[in-house]
Amino acid sequence: MGYSISWLAVKDADPDAVCKQLGLVRSGAFDEYYSYPAHSFLGGVLETGWYVVIRNRCDDPMVLDEMLSSISAGSTVIAASIEEHVMFCFATCWSKGQEIWRVQHEAEKGITDLQVSGAPPAELEDIRQRAFIRQMVEGADNAEVDYIFDVPLHLAKSFVGFKHDENAPGPELEFFEILRVDEAAADSPPKRKRRKL
Repeated sequence: MGYSISWLAVKDADPDAVCKQLGLVRSGAFDEYYSYPAHSFLGGVLETGWYVVIRNRCDDPMVLDEMLSSISAGSTVIAASIEEHVMFCFATCWSKGQEIWRVQHEAEKGITDLQVSGAPPAELEDIRQRAFIRQMVEGADNAEVDYIFDVPLHLAKSFVGFKHDENAPGPELEFFEILRVDEAAADSPPKRKRRKL
């Protein structure tokens, strides 16, 4: 069983304000991070100062362009979408309503597929080189593990301090707050198909 999740993180943000923009409300109840399949949404403030919201499905509307543009109008947002069943993922950074960079991997296009757009940070080159070297050493297309899959996710982690398949990021985040959909919210985020680079 693989992960199928989306997450976004907002730098130095008020959790209530982020939840409101996403049509969510904070419950005041907490659960362990790895219990996330039992809850649609979890949220927490990381040691790095980013407020992260995790959704238990890939390509949730909260990580699509319209929502990221809106949320990033007043701050920096990093988001990711992960579907391990087909080894697809992307990480993206938005600021002032505009996408700054996006890095995406689709194993169905080839195990070394890595699509990059915008102006990615310098950290990408080191992360990419290490992953490609490891992929080649392990047998390239014949390797049992897809190391390129982790490139977008390690890049996002280098800023936010969070990666979906690692231990909870710090003892204070062994438990995340359960978030619920705000039934009183008038609008829901638009649904759209996965964007092609």
